[in-house]
Amino acid sequence: AFMGVRTVAVNVWCTLAQLFAMLSSHCLTHALFVEHFRHAAAPGADYRTLEAAQLFGVIYPAPWVSNRLAAAATVVAVTMMSLLLFAVAVFRLRGAATLHPFAQGLTIAAVVVLNLVSLQSCGLGPAVLPFHFASGALFLAAAGWPADVLLHHNGYIW
Repeated sequence: AFMGVRTVAVNVWCTLAQLFAMLSSHCLTHALFVEHFRHAAAPGADYRTLEAAQLFGVIYPAPWVSNRLAAAATVVAVTMMSLLLFAVAVFRLRGAATLHPFAQGLTIAAVVVLNLVSLQSCGLGPAVLPFHFASGALFLAAAGWPADVLLHHNGYIW
């Protein structure tokens, strides 16, 4: 029981650290690009658009995708990632012959990237890393961006 509590505590700290790191990176991104945003916008137009919000991880599904389908795509994406990590863990625990550690990491990274690209390129907007979107949405809300950036796509929050 003690080990389980310790694991939960470590996960909570890791999650908070990830959120802090992503919020920090969003602050840096905003500081670096805010003048570019203002310069690129049409005179008198607001630079805080959905396209600019994508730099902060706020990505929405295509207009034809329902919120239910986007949620299902998220479940599929997370399940695929979990099965991949489970398979890697099983191979390591069995002591089976594995790839070189560098090649193994490269293979896992390639599968993760292919998973993300395949699901996001079809316009479903899955959130494999929920904190990526959440930290972007929190940052944009704190930075005073318009509410339509956060409430786009019929209130799709993920």
